[in-house]
Amino acid sequence: MDEVKINKYYKILSIVTLVASLVLLFLPDEQGIPQKLGTAFGVNLSFHLVFQFLSRVPYGFSQLMEKENLSIANLANKLLKGFSTATMLLAVIGTLGLLYAIISEQYYERMIMITLFAGVFLGGYASKLKLNNK
Repeated sequence: MDEVKINKYYKILSIVTLVASLVLLFLPDEQGIPQKLGTAFGVNLSFHLVFQFLSRVPYGFSQLMEKENLSIANLANKLLKGFSTATMLLAVIGTLGLLYAIISEQYYERMIMITLFAGVFLGGYASKLKLNNK
């Protein structure tokens, strides 16, 4: 997968997150509209912030290390690749744990949180791809 496909998946997941948030607003629940709006806004904002942070910061940090201190640049690059891999792995584990909790508690409104883990996974993958292409 390349950066073009990652951006395509990011846009698709952005639309899915937005639509799921809007559907969440109209589901009957004990929560009021203001709390549902806050949840929908928080999930959308979190999705975008997580993806943008994880896809940009490790690569930027790696570039900074190359400019500042060449002796540890290779070590930093390896550690950042490991961080990106761990991020993807933890996103998968988190998704599985969330699915287990949703199924066992039958609280299906939480399924919107899966998009956050998808954003974490895509951000980690984008970061790893950028670090590998250096």
